Amino acid sequence: FISVYLIISISLPLQRKVLDHINKYVYISIWIAMVVALSFVTFPVANLEIKNLVVYNVFYLTGFCCYRQTGMKSTAVVAFMTVAITFYGFLSGIMIPMQNHKFPADYLFLIFGLAWLSTMALILNSIKQKRYGLLDTWNKNGYYLYLYQTITFSTIVWITHRWIGMVDSDIVKFSIYFALCM
Repeated sequence: FISVYLIISISLPLQRKVLDHINKYVYISIWIAMVVALSFVTFPVANLEIKNLVVYNVFYLTGFCCYRQTGMKSTAVVAFMTVAITFYGFLSGIMIPMQNHKFPADYLFLIFGLAWLSTMALILNSIKQKRYGLLDTWNKNGYYLYLYQTITFSTIVWITHRWIGMVDSDIVKFSIYFALCM
């Protein structure tokens, strides 16, 4: 999972160059079409990673391309459509259990994720918040918390790998990891 985000984060400069030549909505639509197409294919090697890479890149691109740039009407349309499909998916049983659509991620997980993201965007955009320089710069350049998670995870594993196995309690291990990630 973390390797997928690392690959996506590293690919951002290349994707930014592509976005200089292609409309962002067309580019995101191409990735969505790849998600749908790959949902019906099984790869003999790295099936989970390939499918997750494509799905999570859609989330990543959506955040990067639409960060504070998408109008509320467009977000509301996406929210309405994806929430309606999600309700139908759960009521009909197609999306149950959702875990089956998350590993590897498929088009149903993408719809579910976009429903949550667009709904949360509508809610959070109605809340006025102070903008902070470092976080704003971080987001504008596309280096979201996923890259931070990768760096943090790698650092924490490197720091703890020699001694964390001696800790018998999962609660204590969690507390150590939580404190180190803060």
